[in-house]
Amino acid sequence: MQRARIEDLNQWWGSEGWRALAPKSQFGMVEMVGRRFTEEQKYRYVKPYPILQMEDGNRVAFHLIHATDHVEAQKLMDRAFMKVVGDAPGFDSGKQKSLPFNTSAGHP
Repeated sequence: MQRARIEDLNQWWGSEGWRALAPKSQFGMVEMVGRRFTEEQKYRYVKPYPILQMEDGNRVAFHLIHATDHVEAQKLMDRAFMKVVGDAPGFDSGKQKSLPFNTSAGHP
């Protein structure tokens, strides 16, 4: 990897900790980043949203990870996400994997 790209990634992550993402599955990466939002950055609510590939609609292209401290923001994001992909072919909201940081991060 080019030195400039490594420096960009170090700056983005805040350290060389991003290297721990490399051996992980997509789900493992989502879990690691989500935990970072709750444990290091202390966000109250963190939830990943799978973004499906347009070509077949059955494969997850990436996850959008929503992080907020506002209780209503999570509800608004859920509603917006379902409005956009709720009726997308191949999307089954009941199959979304649950992660330990999907709800309040131990906050009252």
